[in-house]
Amino acid sequence: MAPYKSGIDLRRDTQLYTANPFTNDYPSGSFKVRADLLPLVRGILLPNYQILEREKELFARIERDYRGEDPLFVPILKGAVRFSQDMFRFSRQIDPEYEFMPASSYGTRLESGEVRLNLAEITRLLEKLEDRHRPVIIVEDIVDTGNTLSHIVSVLNSIDEVVDSQPELQSFQRRGRYQPSSVRICTMLNKPDRRKEENKDLPVDYVGFTIPDLWVFGYGMDVWNDRSRTIDHLCVINEEWEDPSKLAEFFSEIDSKRKKKRTKKQD
Repeated sequence: MAPYKSGIDLRRDTQLYTANPFTNDYPSGSFKVRADLLPLVRGILLPNYQILEREKELFARIERDYRGEDPLFVPILKGAVRFSQDMFRFSRQIDPEYEFMPASSYGTRLESGEVRLNLAEITRLLEKLEDRHRPVIIVEDIVDTGNTLSHIVSVLNSIDEVVDSQPELQSFQRRGRYQPSSVRICTMLNKPDRRKEENKDLPVDYVGFTIPDLWVFGYGMDVWNDRSRTIDHLCVINEEWEDPSKLAEFFSEIDSKRKKKRTKKQD
């Protein structure tokens, strides 16, 4: 079984499975992708069944580590939604309580470089931390540069000071304390080769897979502007589509074709 802090390392032997058009009669476990998205796919890095197997291992380890405790899971929107929900299905001892956290938003916010945390949406998190001194497990789809998680970990580790310093959280200042007993990170994917120097020491406690520096999408991760999150497998993009402007044209054409089909049906 792979170590939990390094994950299953795919960097030395990166095997890509061939994606095939999705049809209604495909056999279970085959590597199918919707036909109109196939041009984007260089290959499948992780088929769905392999992801689920690793999630089962990860959550079994989390349950062993937190036996008798009451961890609060914090999945980061939007990429970690599918990973967290699928992983939680393997719970046997813990009834997972979670609160989604957007890591980039508008409105009143805490900022660190390009990372933004919306204070208005953090209030639900504070409700679940109030005077309970409970452990927190951040759930992420991928850790690459480490900027997002470094900022979130910093905020959670000093959450009482953050509450006291923000006028928008005045109602929480009089109610109690919110400091977690610990903050740990669980991620489906880790890209250590992309980590920024200032984030090299970021502790990632539970890792599904360590992968090379490839542009991946699917299984909850978008390829462009929230598109292709629903693909069941983790895919690697074809190099010819790595230009965002080309991706915009690609999906514009798909949308145009769908619109024409709907118009024909209405006629």
